[in-house]
Amino acid sequence: MTPIRLTNMAVVAIAILILGTVTGLAQERAEKIDQRAKEISGMLTEKPLGVGVPITDRQAWDALREQFDVVAIIAGAERVMATTIPETPETLYMDFFETGNRDRYQRVRGQKYSRVGTLVLAECFENEGRFLPAIEESVKAICNDPSWVLPAHDTNGGIYKGEMNYIDLASSATSWDLATADYWLQDKLSPEVRQLIRENIECRTFDSYEKSVKQGLNPGRGNWWITTTNNWNSVCHAGVVGAALALIDDAERRAWYVASAELHNEFFLQGFTTDGYCSEGMGYWNYGFGNYVYMGETVLQATDGKVNFFAPPVIREIALFGPRMMIAPGIYAAFADCSPTARPDAAILKYLNRQLGMCLSDYTDTKLLGQSGTSSLPLFGLFGFPNTATHKPLDDGLPTATVLRDEFSDAGVLIGRAKDNDPSRLAFAIKAGHNNEHHNHNDVGSYVVTLGGATPLLDPGGEVYTQRTFSSRRYDSNVINSFGHPVPRINGTLQKTGGDAKGVVIAKSFADDEDMLAMDFSSAYPVEGLKQLTRTVFFNRTDDEANGVKHPGGQLMVIDKAELEQPGTFETALITFKNVVKITAADQAESFDLLVGDNAKEAVRVTVSFSDDINPLVLKYEMTEIDEDLGNRLKPKRLAFANATQAKSVEMVTVVTPVPEALIKKYFPDEEPK
Repeated sequence: MTPIRLTNMAVVAIAILILGTVTGLAQERAEKIDQRAKEISGMLTEKPLGVGVPITDRQAWDALREQFDVVAIIAGAERVMATTIPETPETLYMDFFETGNRDRYQRVRGQKYSRVGTLVLAECFENEGRFLPAIEESVKAICNDPSWVLPAHDTNGGIYKGEMNYIDLASSATSWDLATADYWLQDKLSPEVRQLIRENIECRTFDSYEKSVKQGLNPGRGNWWITTTNNWNSVCHAGVVGAALALIDDAERRAWYVASAELHNEFFLQGFTTDGYCSEGMGYWNYGFGNYVYMGETVLQATDGKVNFFAPPVIREIALFGPRMMIAPGIYAAFADCSPTARPDAAILKYLNRQLGMCLSDYTDTKLLGQSGTSSLPLFGLFGFPNTATHKPLDDGLPTATVLRDEFSDAGVLIGRAKDNDPSRLAFAIKAGHNNEHHNHNDVGSYVVTLGGATPLLDPGGEVYTQRTFSSRRYDSNVINSFGHPVPRINGTLQKTGGDAKGVVIAKSFADDEDMLAMDFSSAYPVEGLKQLTRTVFFNRTDDEANGVKHPGGQLMVIDKAELEQPGTFETALITFKNVVKITAADQAESFDLLVGDNAKEAVRVTVSFSDDINPLVLKYEMTEIDEDLGNRLKPKRLAFANATQAKSVEMVTVVTPVPEALIKKYFPDEEPK
């Protein structure tokens, strides 16, 4: 067939057609926003209404003195006032483009920009004016920066150079923070500084956002996040809308921002499964959905409850993602770009527990912030002062019984818990999913095992972000590609990236004593001649004998089965930060026994072998330290098991149990394992 060749005119015509379609869609959305804004404008107060209350409302501020350690808050502000404002010169900003390092600039920027919140909070409590000069000095320093956007989000430094303008996670948060400072302090600030705040937010944020919505996304990168389905949508919208409600005088224009966010929320909510699973991971649930919550409460306050971003039914499912992802008390799976220590934000869940009536017995407290408060002025305004959920009653009959499992069927994620959430017993989590998720890792089939308040076998989470992390070289990272996950390699081949690389749940059964889930994840491996690849997990909660072995504390069995057209090598792996004791002396054997843990109470026994009907095959074992920066100063260990001779059919069985007493005495007599 003769290939189609487009003339230059044809290419231009297609480009115009596409641009016209995009512009048409933007215009259609803009018209809907305008219509909705007319309705909302009548719900707003005549003057801007930010979160929290102005400094002049002494009764409201004095009422907080019992809840917060005001002496410590003021002392912290005094320390800040005594220091010089950190400098963020061009060389530091451009360091990212030269080295790929994000932290050096962002750390200094954080110190510089957080000063405003610390000083404003102290001034509002003390109300003597002595922090005002330092506040104004910090505001001027921030407004003097060429870019509020992080270097990692600034395309080729174009914003810093004044060549383009758009909004990112950091600039939107800065806008809301400064707008809240203005709303709280009002005429306590000089007219010059108040005008400076308005001019900067208007130029850097409002003008950019309005053009993007009304005229279509800016050429090039633009404010792409307005219609995205990940955390950028909610985080940036929260900052933009929060700043608008606190700063813009005209009620109709303020209403337009609420209407725009309301319409574009639909995109953000599409990023979750219908049962509420957040593929970005727990940390980004806190950040992305957390900012959605902040924005939702802000809009409720501004419209006297008439515009409710919490109304869509899926919100309740998303809200429950946090507690449902608990494997054991205090432990959550670190799937995607997430820290292994991440857990749901307690303040968010306390708020949602009352706002949505979720009946969570662990989140009943009405005090949402600690005694030291926070340097985020919007967050303090929302959660430090009474809000629309504060006085809502909790439903009676809060559940106390342990839920044995939680399944996110749309994402193929299963959480299997021990009876009574007993930390001395095994619990686990496994995911099927696919390899085109938000903050994706190539991790189809990854699983986590907990025991004794620890995770001896785990998914190591995300790396420290660098320029590589969100580039075409993302999967060079051995904790983002499948090498750093407890999943197979076939003929030395790792999982591929993409939505077609997925785990399909083919069977499952749940009972009080045992849960079973089986998946086919052959599509994740670009291996010629791969006929079948399945992973089946059996999680037994009992102390009874299973497969000829007693296992007090429960047992997890993982069976991997692979079939190839030609003889090949199958390798499975376990990932751990813990110490490893290799009981089996040889490097090749019919089966391997390992102990993995920090001490006797937290150690698991791992036995890896081939099933009887596949023998005689011999296993080889190798432990590799993964040299990537995860931010916790630890290097994950990859424990790999593979057939020593090639075979067409392999069925490998991994059994995990708590360490029995005999092995405790033998291998943990007086010290931790080596």
